[in-house]
Amino acid sequence: MALLAGGGAGLMMGLNDSFAPWGWNIAYTLDHKLVYIAACVIGCAVIAGGLSWLATRALARTGALSSFPSRSADSEPVL
Repeated sequence: MALLAGGGAGLMMGLNDSFAPWGWNIAYTLDHKLVYIAACVIGCAVIAGGLSWLATRALARTGALSSFPSRSADSEPVL
């Protein structure tokens, strides 16, 4: 779920930067925009999704999240 959330954020970032009138790469060609959007989705899924998931599991393993609902994140199945 975290990877999907990160990928969705990357998709919106890529669309905003590529097609909104205030976007910084509005003048690029369509193929460059599509590559940029794909890179945003992959990069955000890895950074925002994957690393936050790993950090949550690591913190739960130390017991720092014992008073939160994600306290058992280290023992949840991966898939």
